[in-house]
Amino acid sequence: MSETPFLSVLITAYRRKEYLLRAVRSVQAQTLPRSEFEIVVIKAFTDAAIDQELAAADCHVLDDCPESIGGMMSAGFRACRGEVVSVLDDDDEFEPEKLRFVRDTFAHRPGLGYLHNGLRLIDEQGAPVGPADPKPGDRAYDMSHDEGFCTSCISVRRTTMERVLDRWPSVTKGEDTFLDHVSRATGAARLVSPTPLTRYRVHPTMSSSTTNFAAAYLATAKVILTLPRSPARDSSLAVLLGRYMSAAVRGRSSDRGGALWALSQLLRSGHLTELKPDAREIFCGALIGVSPGLSATTYRALRRGDVDWLPPATAPRPRGP
Repeated sequence: MSETPFLSVLITAYRRKEYLLRAVRSVQAQTLPRSEFEIVVIKAFTDAAIDQELAAADCHVLDDCPESIGGMMSAGFRACRGEVVSVLDDDDEFEPEKLRFVRDTFAHRPGLGYLHNGLRLIDEQGAPVGPADPKPGDRAYDMSHDEGFCTSCISVRRTTMERVLDRWPSVTKGEDTFLDHVSRATGAARLVSPTPLTRYRVHPTMSSSTTNFAAAYLATAKVILTLPRSPARDSSLAVLLGRYMSAAVRGRSSDRGGALWALSQLLRSGHLTELKPDAREIFCGALIGVSPGLSATTYRALRRGDVDWLPPATAPRPRGP
């Protein structure tokens, strides 16, 4: 067992007040000694009663919250002193054993960069809603085609995110997608645990599930493009851009231009032949959907790369006489 890491809990609230103190109290109720973690709260409001309780809980509070979700997360991570950061949305809660589990997991796995635990649903009053969320076994497992991310289930080693803090503010949606794919792009070891250590609140003011995933994928991909090239980076990039192209094709026709930009970035990566099978599957499916907008020149460029696994169906049909 390596040296025990000091933890930071980053609670992001922005302007919603009604659940914040419940989130903080769930962190105070941890079985892990308070001396082994800090609580950082970032919000965009002041409230005398809330601020008084946050001070009593010895929270490090940032009131000057940037408007973008990426800016808020970047500012919050900069304020954290812990080697490992566990993120908590203001409307969710931690189970009492959460931080002890996070500490022990990272301590036993020095190379671990990303941990995603299981969750259970709760209602507005905190009562359970249905069974705990089923997850695969407690094992290192590639989440390439798993969209079941939950920000409040994610803990990351802070060094995994340090190289992208300056660029994170450009990401306005999908902080869970960002955390997942940046950790993947850095080549960090990753673990998904089925243990339900997060209480995910279902309520009328929660973010809509119809979030513009295409925008989140594209913004995250542009940040990942700034990281040093490696097979891990290019595999993560391919998954993101493939998902972006799929989402763009399913959406407005004006998004096809962005899809072709995504394709050009994949070509420039020069690592198409090194993509893992799951990334290939997503990429090929997206490429087939985008194919009406592909030029013959672009397709020939793909074939010149000796990418034998590309489906022949992506070849564009001749237009006109």
